[in-house]
Amino acid sequence: ENKFASRLIFEPTADNQTGLTVNRTSGGAVASDIYSGFTIENVGLATTDTTYNKTGLKLVDCGEATIKNVNIFGYTGTAKDAVGLYTQGRESLWVDGMHITGCVPIRIGVNPDLTAGWLSADHFTFRNLYLSVVGTTDALPSACVLVDPGVHASHLQFDGSQAWVGGDHGLYWNQSAAPYAN
Repeated sequence: ENKFASRLIFEPTADNQTGLTVNRTSGGAVASDIYSGFTIENVGLATTDTTYNKTGLKLVDCGEATIKNVNIFGYTGTAKDAVGLYTQGRESLWVDGMHITGCVPIRIGVNPDLTAGWLSADHFTFRNLYLSVVGTTDALPSACVLVDPGVHASHLQFDGSQAWVGGDHGLYWNQSAAPYAN
C-alpha cells in the first residue's frame, strides 16, 4: 500500500538547487500568514541524481510548520553535499514520521532574516525519524543531523523512535567552526 498522496521527482541541472522550498523571506516582503501554520504531509520527495549538490526540502524563516510522513530518498552522491531536509529558522517546527536518505539527512541552519536571525531553531521537535547517511560530503561534515555554526537553538528536541544510521556523527554541532556554504 502506498502511503504517499504524491511523489515528487527532482532532477537538478546544476549545483545548489532545491526540490521544494518554502521561503518566507524571498521577495523582501514578510507575509507571515502565508508561511505560518502550514503542513506538508504524505509525500515522497526523490531524486536519482548523484552529480550535483542539492537539497530535497528547504524551509526558510517559516513558523508553525508541520512536516508529517514525508520521505526523502536519494539525496546522495560522491563528494557532494546532498541534504534531505534543510531548515533555516523561525519557530515551532514539528517533524514526525520521516525517513531520509542523504549525505546529510537533516541540516539546521541560521535564519537569514536579520530581524529575527536569532530564531534559528525555536521550539523544533523531531519525532520518529529514520535518518540514513549515504554517500560522502564535500564541504559539510558527515552527520545524520548537522547544526550549522551560529545557530541559536532554544528548545530543540528529538523524541520517539530515532534511528540514525551511518555517517561520522549522529548529531554534529561545532559552534567554533567557520560558517558552511549554503
